[in-house]
Amino acid sequence: MVEQEGFVFRGLNLMGLLFCLLLLYFPAAAQTDSALKMTGATPSSTAASPVSERKFEVGVHFSMLRYDDYGDRLIEPGIGGRLTYNLNDNFAVEGEVNFYPRSHEGDPTVSGRKTLAIFGVKAGVRKGRLGFFGKARPGFIHFSRRLEFACVDVGGEGDCSLSKRNFAFDLGGVTELRISPRTLLRFDLGDTIIRSSIIGGYKTTHNLQLNAGVGFRF
Repeated sequence: MVEQEGFVFRGLNLMGLLFCLLLLYFPAAAQTDSALKMTGATPSSTAASPVSERKFEVGVHFSMLRYDDYGDRLIEPGIGGRLTYNLNDNFAVEGEVNFYPRSHEGDPTVSGRKTLAIFGVKAGVRKGRLGFFGKARPGFIHFSRRLEFACVDVGGEGDCSLSKRNFAFDLGGVTELRISPRTLLRFDLGDTIIRSSIIGGYKTTHNLQLNAGVGFRF
């Protein structure tokens, strides 16, 4: 438990560090832009190539998922990777995979390790170095363990094994801060909607997800 809490706090520290970098960098970037304007130059003219010409983007991030597991709200820390293709400065398609490694061994009422794989679109606006986007990305979430036991129903013993792979849909917002023509900081806030099997049917839950990481365009 102590190790799991330490993992959560390290993730929160990483998010805080990235946010502080954003706060420190943005005033400095504004001063640089002002200096460039005074000399008649523009930020885009000083880059080796325009950002819009770099279509592909890879990213790594820390992720936190507040998951509703059989009525218990659990904070699941994890890591993830992302591949994005920018059609233009306002629209992109992307895929993302997140892994949440906590196994919850010893607690049969809690699902095991979780892998979330989603693919969809990102659309929004850019203003200077900042970008604000909405995202809609369907996919699935895989559990390494679900409730698996024999239960007694009206007809006798039945198999109460639950599906380990379930539908997921990520809906939310993205904030990006470009710190160089190739590098950016990215923050995601969204609702990961999961439709999972339960004994006797299905349930749909809304789960808060936070991502904080860096991206590299090429």
